[in-house]
Amino acid sequence: MNIIVVSEPGVYSSEVSLADIKQLSKAVQIIAFSDIDDRTSGSIQKDLSNRCSNPPPISIPTSRNSAVQSTSMEKGFPRDDKIIATNRLTFAVPEVFVQDLNINYSSLVGRGAFGTVSKGKWTGLEVAIKAIPITKRAKNTILRTVEKEININSKLRHLNIIKFLAVARTDNTIYLVYEFIMGCNMEDAIFSEETKLDMDVTAKGKLYIMKQVVQAALYMHSLELVVLHHDIKPGNILIRKGCLST
Repeated sequence: MNIIVVSEPGVYSSEVSLADIKQLSKAVQIIAFSDIDDRTSGSIQKDLSNRCSNPPPISIPTSRNSAVQSTSMEKGFPRDDKIIATNRLTFAVPEVFVQDLNINYSSLVGRGAFGTVSKGKWTGLEVAIKAIPITKRAKNTILRTVEKEININSKLRHLNIIKFLAVARTDNTIYLVYEFIMGCNMEDAIFSEETKLDMDVTAKGKLYIMKQVVQAALYMHSLELVVLHHDIKPGNILIRKGCLST
C-alpha cells in the first residue's frame, strides 16, 4: 500500500514497478474546497455525498489482453453465479494472466477433490498454484465452491494461515495462487520415517507447532464473521523446515 501526501490540487496517478513490470494507477483528481465559490459548494457537496452513498461500479482494469479477458469472463462465469467476473470485485487479491505464473506441471505438490497443486513462480516468488478444472457437468457446483474459497481466503491475513495471493483463469480452468511452504505437512512429519529424520522435530518443537495451529484457529474464530475450518487434520497443517513456522 502506498500513502502519498498531496499538497496541491491536480490530477495524480502512481506508478508501481517490480523488475521490468510496471503498472500505472487510475488518475485521481484532487480539488481544493477553498477555491470553490460558495454558490456552487452546495451542489458539489451534494454530488460528493451521492457518490459516497452510491459509489460507481468498479471496472476491470484494462490490459494488453483486455478483449480476450472480457470474453473469457463471460464464457467462464455466468452472471447468476456472481463469481469474480462481476463488475464489483469482492475479493482483495489481483487477477493475473496464466502465462505470468510459470507453472511447473512436473512438480506436483498435492492433489485434492477439486484439482491439483503445482509449484510455480510469480513476480519472482515461488508459489503453490491450485488448478481447478471447470467441467460442464458440475460447472455451477465448482464455481460456487471456488467463489467461496476466494471470498474467504482473500480476507484471511494471519502469520499461521497460508496466504492467498492471486487468481487467474482460462475458459476451462481457474488457478488459485498461494504462498509456497518449503517443508512438509504434519502427516508426513508423523508417519514418514524419512521426513521425520529430515525435519528433526523435538518435543519442544511439537509444542511450538501446536501453539501456532491454535493461534490460527483462534484468529478465524475471533473474526466478526466467524470462519470455521471444518477440516483441521495433519494433512492440512504445513510446517516450514528449520524454523518450524506452521
